[in-house]
Amino acid sequence: MLFLVVALNSCNNKNDNLGDENKDAIYNFDVSQWNNNKKIPNSIIKEINFIPLETNSLCLISNIRKIIPYNGKFYILDSNRLNGILIFDANGKYLKKIGEVGRGPGEFLSLNDFAIDSNNNQALILDSQLKKVIKFDLKTGEYQKEIKLDFWASNMLKLQDNSLAFFLKNEKSTELSDFSIKIIDIKNNTSLN
Repeated sequence: MLFLVVALNSCNNKNDNLGDENKDAIYNFDVSQWNNNKKIPNSIIKEINFIPLETNSLCLISNIRKIIPYNGKFYILDSNRLNGILIFDANGKYLKKIGEVGRGPGEFLSLNDFAIDSNNNQALILDSQLKKVIKFDLKTGEYQKEIKLDFWASNMLKLQDNSLAFFLKNEKSTELSDFSIKIIDIKNNTSLN
């Protein structure tokens, strides 16, 4: 059985519904230098919930790469066995999967990252191999459109406005320091830098 662990902070209690945007402050911890004695301070955690995720042949996750809680649901990227975004409700019940492997419209070859566009109620899936971002309606899970990229990116982040930030590495470089960020306006599909 797979459990999802959710920690809610205690700094802002305007609304206790799972996934409400701006509900809680975001705290970043650089854990790369932590040893076994370092812990997240108890003062910022209100409660920890263990949510058992439903497991059946449709949602047997093998490799969780990212989890985004949004509007009372959990969106989980499995880039291995199921190769898609799996959606579970707040109680861990499996709802559906978004995305399929292939080369056609709405399909991907390499599921590298995803983001939630709350402005348009969409899931945005990054396919680095085909150099595109695929948009899906969050309510129906239906494919909407694609944004072709003229660069290779390994990760992306939806910014507050209508833009996406991509983490790039020069494909020909072997230097670890040869990385950059590219930002595009997803509404107009134009580069902002």
